[in-house]
Amino acid sequence: MSSLEASRAKTSGVLSIIAGAIFIVSMIFGVFLLWAIFDMFTGGSGNPDSLPTMIIPLFILPPMLFGVVAIIGGIAAIHHRSWALALTGSICSIICVWFLGIPAIILLLKAKEAFFVENATPIESPT
Repeated sequence: MSSLEASRAKTSGVLSIIAGAIFIVSMIFGVFLLWAIFDMFTGGSGNPDSLPTMIIPLFILPPMLFGVVAIIGGIAAIHHRSWALALTGSICSIICVWFLGIPAIILLLKAKEAFFVENATPIESPT
């Protein structure tokens, strides 16, 4: 594993983490914005049991999983743990923030060898 491949994998992981974090923060902001708009049009009732107030999280939470997977995949890419998880995180980062996700997946594909080191010696446990 060359240092160039390792730095590409780490850069890809950082880009995936940033894309996932931006996406999650923007989705949370979107929830508060939708609640504020709904509250404005309903006359400020603020009833938490109303139907739109209960439906809004159902439309926001599933897409947030893309951000969570992008962050987990970015962590896997930084630590060179799982190629499949890092690739999945990069693909999800494209869905989250495309201009960060595309370089993340390109760098990850160029750093594939960093995940598959054949001459690595396993760490022995002290006995």
